[in-house]
Amino acid sequence: MSLVTTSSNKTFRLVGSLCSVLAIVVGIPCLLLSFIPLLGAVAFYPSVFAFLCALTGLIMAIKAGTSNGAAITGLVITLIAVMLSWTWFSSIKDGLDRMEKRKRERNQ
Repeated sequence: MSLVTTSSNKTFRLVGSLCSVLAIVVGIPCLLLSFIPLLGAVAFYPSVFAFLCALTGLIMAIKAGTSNGAAITGLVITLIAVMLSWTWFSSIKDGLDRMEKRKRERNQ
């Protein structure tokens, strides 16, 4: 019984640290891209992926009882990237909707 617990604890620790590092590695470029107009919208989907990786890493770190600093760092970085890139994403969508509305008004 103790072997199973130790084995699953090692698995949680390994998966948690890998997911946390992946979230940081993907999150930093997404955060940098999210400050650039138009390119910020492109960073939305990878930053959501990185956020989910960071969340998985945090859950695994908590289950393994290990340090969760990298997972929290990944969460913060990717959450900021998601919010900034969503701002660009919604701004582009609103602009395209306004252009379509003006086009319809001209054609009537």
